[in-house]
Formats: sequence, structure tokens, C-alpha cells
Amino acid sequence: MSSSRGDPSSYPAATIHGVRIAGSHAAWVQLDVLDWQFPDGDDSWLVVAGGAALGGHRNRRWSFTDACLEMPEARELAAWLRAAGHGRVEVDAPATEASLPFLEPVLVFALAARRDTMLLIRAFFAAEGVPAWARRRRPAGEVVDLWVRPDALLMPPTTGMPNSTT
Repeated sequence: MSSSRGDPSSYPAATIHGVRIAGSHAAWVQLDVLDWQFPDGDDSWLVVAGGAALGGHRNRRWSFTDACLEMPEARELAAWLRAAGHGRVEVDAPATEASLPFLEPVLVFALAARRDTMLLIRAFFAAEGVPAWARRRRPAGEVVDLWVRPDALLMPPTTGMPNSTT
């Protein structure tokens, strides 16, 4: 069977294999691509292992695994993070709206604020991305605020992707 994905080594430099955004007060978000949802199929869904920590006095952590990003969305996320680091992403107003939503509502990212030499990246988790302990308290989802220096978002692009059939 032929795949519309093509050879993973041919993807542009904006392809991500994994990203960790570490904010102040021990808050962090990590996303790692594990594989294609259907390795022999003709789709572009990626199985993502995600994790996060709220940081601060609510230092709660969780993880999830879900086919929640399509290949173009993974590239878009990497490019968006670099653009935010370079000052090319506008601050959302209000900060509860997403500047980078995806087809599956599991993950959403926004640039919520810019102060002095810091950026506030707000990561929204919904559906399969919400920790079990938060589902009653916050049925709409969980939010992780990440205060970061812009240069922390300028990670080098990677081309490592799960194996694909061609």
C-alpha cells in the first residue's frame, strides 16, 4: 500500500519528534511523537506521548498518550514555537483564546502575555489530555502556564519521525 506521507527524511526542518517547554516554578509540557496511528494506513495522525506539570504550589503532573496531532500540525507547532521565540506571534486577547488550535481538541497553545524578557505560553489540555484527577474539578480541561525566555523556544528543528511505509 502506498502512503501519502512519503519518506519521513524528506519532511521540512519544521518537523518535530519531541519538544519540552520548561517554564518557571517547575511547570513544563512535553510532547513526543511515538508513531503513526496507522503505520500501514494512508493517514497522517501521530500518536503523541504527552506530559505536563502545573508547577508552583499545585505541582501536579500527568501524562497521556493519544493520536492527537496530524503531521502538518506537528510541523506547525514547531514553527509556531520558533516564531513566538523570535517575536513573530501576537499576544492573544483575551488570553483564553487559542492562537494555535488543532483539529483534535486535546492540545491547544496560545501566547498569553509578553513581559520584559519573558513570554507566557499557555497550554490547554482537553479530552484525553486532561488528567483523571482534574476531570471533576475542571471538566473543560486543564491549563499549564509556562513563563519562558524567548530563546528557550528556539530549539533546533529535528527531522526524526516514526518510521513510515512508502
